[in-house]
Amino acid sequence: LSTSDEIVIENQEPKYVMKIEKLKVKNFGKYKCKASNGLGFAEDSIEVTGKPRPPIFSGDQREILSSVKELNITWSTDSMFPITQYLLAYRKSQTGGVILSNPSSSNSAPSDWSQSIIPVEVPNTS
Repeated sequence: LSTSDEIVIENQEPKYVMKIEKLKVKNFGKYKCKASNGLGFAEDSIEVTGKPRPPIFSGDQREILSSVKELNITWSTDSMFPITQYLLAYRKSQTGGVILSNPSSSNSAPSDWSQSIIPVEVPNTS
């Protein structure tokens, strides 16, 4: 891989930076970097995809007390392509509140979770 019109590799001591200008689908894939010196070598890789980043909930809303009558739950993410839907998973906590989380990363049984699919209206670009 070398510097081109789309890919720029810069030496910013003590690191190198690779910039992909105007990211396109053809740039998706796995990128690997190997470094070596007199003591050996190391390598690492990163995958560039069009998938959205994981949503981040605003504020500390992991546990919501049952005494709350109304609540706005907000989150944000970014994506190269428009988001078409969200899947919101929720379950009752042991203390009676509601917990928002990712059921695939939880120790509880999947049946403990309720899910709501939230479609996102994609603006008409024509």
